[in-house]
Amino acid sequence: MRAPRTCQVTALISLFTRLCGADVATGVILALAVGTTLGRAAKMRRMPGGGVGPLEVESSRTSSTLRRDVWRRVGMLVAGIVILIVLLRQGVAPLASLDAVTRAHPTVEGTIKVKGISAATTVRRDARGAPHITAGKASDAWFGLGLAHAQDRLGQMLWLRRLARGTSAEVTGRDALPIDRIMRTIGIGHHADAEAKNFTAENSKALFAYVAGINARFARLDASTIRALQGASSSALEEPPWSPADSIAVLKLLSWSMGPSLEAGVVFQDLVEALGSVGARPLMPTGLGMKGIGLAFELPGKKPQPKLRKGVTNPVASDMSRARAQLAATVLRVGAWVIAADASQSGAPLLAAEFHLSPTAPGLLYEAQISASKGEGSLDVIGVTVPGVPVFWTGRNADVAWALTPGRVNTTQLYEETLRENGDVREFQSGSRWAPLNLRTEVIRVRRLGGEVAKEELVVESTGHGPLINDLVGGERLPIALDWLGAGRGDGMRSLMRLVHASDASQLVEILADHREPVLAVTYADRAGAVGWQLAGWIPRRLLGAANLPTPGRQKGFNWEDRLRYTSLPSRPTLEEGDRFVIAADNPLIEGRSGRLIEWNWRTGSRSKRIERALSHLTSQGPISLRELAEAQTRLTLQLSPRVTQALESLIAQGTPLSPEASEVWESLLKWDGRFAPDRRGAALYHVFIQDLTRKLLESKIPRDLVNRYLDLAWVEPRMLIEGALVEAATKGRAGGWSDPALLVPLLGASLHQAWVTLSYQRGPNRALWSWGGLHRLSFRSFVGFDAHGDDVLWRFGGERPYPGQGGGVGMADYDPARPFDVRSASLYRVAMDLAKEDRMLTSLAPGQSEHSNLPHYRDGLRPWFSGDPRLFPRSAFLVEEGTTFILKLEPGG
Repeated sequence: MRAPRTCQVTALISLFTRLCGADVATGVILALAVGTTLGRAAKMRRMPGGGVGPLEVESSRTSSTLRRDVWRRVGMLVAGIVILIVLLRQGVAPLASLDAVTRAHPTVEGTIKVKGISAATTVRRDARGAPHITAGKASDAWFGLGLAHAQDRLGQMLWLRRLARGTSAEVTGRDALPIDRIMRTIGIGHHADAEAKNFTAENSKALFAYVAGINARFARLDASTIRALQGASSSALEEPPWSPADSIAVLKLLSWSMGPSLEAGVVFQDLVEALGSVGARPLMPTGLGMKGIGLAFELPGKKPQPKLRKGVTNPVASDMSRARAQLAATVLRVGAWVIAADASQSGAPLLAAEFHLSPTAPGLLYEAQISASKGEGSLDVIGVTVPGVPVFWTGRNADVAWALTPGRVNTTQLYEETLRENGDVREFQSGSRWAPLNLRTEVIRVRRLGGEVAKEELVVESTGHGPLINDLVGGERLPIALDWLGAGRGDGMRSLMRLVHASDASQLVEILADHREPVLAVTYADRAGAVGWQLAGWIPRRLLGAANLPTPGRQKGFNWEDRLRYTSLPSRPTLEEGDRFVIAADNPLIEGRSGRLIEWNWRTGSRSKRIERALSHLTSQGPISLRELAEAQTRLTLQLSPRVTQALESLIAQGTPLSPEASEVWESLLKWDGRFAPDRRGAALYHVFIQDLTRKLLESKIPRDLVNRYLDLAWVEPRMLIEGALVEAATKGRAGGWSDPALLVPLLGASLHQAWVTLSYQRGPNRALWSWGGLHRLSFRSFVGFDAHGDDVLWRFGGERPYPGQGGGVGMADYDPARPFDVRSASLYRVAMDLAKEDRMLTSLAPGQSEHSNLPHYRDGLRPWFSGDPRLFPRSAFLVEEGTTFILKLEPGG
């Protein structure tokens, strides 16, 4: 009897393997599941041993009932089988994917032979999963970093490469087409490939060694495993080995994400046409504060007539919003500050930084240490990196510490071009001459529902300034061309990689002279006590100012012909007498000869002023320790300015009596202590009130669609506009501008009432649930735009978490003004280091080091990060060896 049953089982395995297109292991599991269920359905009598079978019933039940019961179960079984087959044939294949994901787990212990190193190299992993790589030569250490990046974050790296090169739709389908069209149009991959030709194994040994380390990991994985890391199942999906051009492309992607969004210039242009230059000024990214908010921008007694171009409302705008949501690499806010040696307990400078990033799993950043003791390229650096790019964004060696923060400089320019038809050729005007448009055809591969891949052609037309982007920004406009920093103005890779070799602050500043992109504000300190910051990067020297608006393309005076001299860029090389710290956050960087010639992006100083007040209070109590500085990153809270509360009191008194609901909200705000803590009801009421007031005020002058597009821009802080307008209205009361009391006062009661309605709807009638934490929730989405592993990084912590504050403080989280009130960015990486000794470095990284969701280091950084308890990140060989959990030895060969 056994032989026939064996044949039946074998037949089932073969059947499901063929039907599902799965591997043998999946066929075995499905066959066993079906066989077990059929066996249970067949047991209509008592089971052996006297037990009651699942279908045995009382004697009163009829045989027809039994038959219906049997057929119901069989029907459910068949339906389940059909669903499984459909899912597997559509490319979901969860069981096969699980097997491939398991095979992707890194080898972190033992010895492996690899090609690309000259001598034995050791990778030690500490309790947080961070690699400490030691080698004889620097090239072998960089190789180890590439291998470690690919071991822990290869799926993320491949996704970053796809984002940069515009190939993400090949994995995720049509939803990714907007971002692919943007990336193909601006040509990140195209420019990276061109720049990579200047890199050779001789002049860029470190980069080539890093790439070799990545590919050593590639060589150990089969195609199905690599696909599984991206959550893809199509056998047509291919991933070529990593190249130096790929690292350059990812760096350009980061550079692009640090700047203004693609459509910013046309949004500002539409604002100027709707409001005039005076009315639009407070909404522009000038970085000069709220100057002009009280100026009248319409004549008394005259209704403004918006001159918006026909067709501004366009579905492309929503596509752009989705594209930004998929760009998980977005670096929204980064701040850094240095405490002077005489304000430090150790007698050496303290450097701290925090990265406000989109909450994703895995996160954007990855901690590591590399060291090499022999040869001219000896190094020993520890800090944080972005997988795919061999750059330490914050770090230190034995002598110098640094933090790289976005420069907040406008490095894009839009040009309104003049075109004509010349026979079959389209031409653009450049000065007094005409030239044909350059054509480039891009083929975008798009994954369909069934798993097959379709092709879509994108023809990119370019003038001498850059590609035409009208199809991306929408609306009936003159032809608009884009020029940006990453379009062939040199690389930033080599200069940033050389920072690890700086021996003091002056050499670090000297290295930055060759830097191109991205534009950075670099904060630094050295063991000798030097502290400061330096703006670095290719910043255009403009003969004619553009004011962040499109300019006439035929007028060469608006062209970017050259860069501002490095020696003229804003910097702060020394402290002034009595100063105890320096800050690089959103403060206006107008020092230097060219500071006022640069077009800045929202360097308003609001956040840096709060940091300055907090650090002034901290250092006024005497010299501070590293631990105190690290704890301050989470303890320093943001409070509402009393001036805003006083302004509200004054303006509300000028209006009509409030409704009972509005009165309840106002009374709660008066009792509120101004803190944006999760348990504060006043914080929730205030934000809902301000959010509604923002929309009511803007929509009183601007069409709703334009308001949405404006609020959707990166860096926009509408709360500043509203609070500034309230204070201006209460203190000066000028007519005609944004702070006109006649405009603001009627809106206050309506917005207070709406705050009551919104919280009643969202949180219910129980006032105890009206807390800021109930609205301001933190959740982590998958970095790659879809959940490849079906796992929520916060599931062990009760799902979404309430989170304090907003975007203007230290250790706080801001929310998206267009999509209240979920957390848009949080300080997911915090670091504080003391230059006195090599092991004085405390960090918090969330959610963890690894992208592998079923390994501990996927989320083990959450608990210390939530609790505000930074962990020691050791640098000395002794402490690294003491804290080692796994040792992997790399040997030449393979």
